[in-house]
Amino acid sequence: MAAPPFFIPLLPQPLAGFPVTAYSIAYDIFTLANELDLPQGWNSPRANIYRQLKRLLLIGGFTRNQYSVWVNPNVTVLLAWNVLWSLETAPPPNKLSSTVKGLHISRMDQFALMDVTADVQIGGANVPNIRGPVPRDLVPQPLALQPPAGPIPPNAAFARPVHTRPSPAANDRNNYYQ
Repeated sequence: MAAPPFFIPLLPQPLAGFPVTAYSIAYDIFTLANELDLPQGWNSPRANIYRQLKRLLLIGGFTRNQYSVWVNPNVTVLLAWNVLWSLETAPPPNKLSSTVKGLHISRMDQFALMDVTADVQIGGANVPNIRGPVPRDLVPQPLALQPPAGPIPPNAAFARPVHTRPSPAANDRNNYYQ
């Protein structure tokens, strides 16, 4: 079954009038959720997700300011918002939403901060479904996901998610929800 598409949420109305200025995007990710073997984690070196996020931020015109804080000194709020939400498209599907500890966008000239962490986590306002196999223990239960999360059926095609190292647990479809 193909993963449902991810749609970038609309820019919140209070941000719509913000000018072209400096914006930053900052993230924090649970390391163990990336590195532990299934079903508690992705069994993947954490560097993989960081490389994917870096690639998306560079494409969006952001440069690294600090470890996980990226800045674009001259950008529209709409572009900054779109880049922020594009991070959820880093492969494999739902990798960010299942491992994110914090995700923020800031308007730097006014020190205005918007925390979107709860919205980007699986089951949050903007990630209402799972788009691919996700380690079972990283899907918070109970959640009103649409469709509901569950084990991968025995007759469904299954491939270990990209960047997940091979292991008996990582190759076992019962350790994933979709």
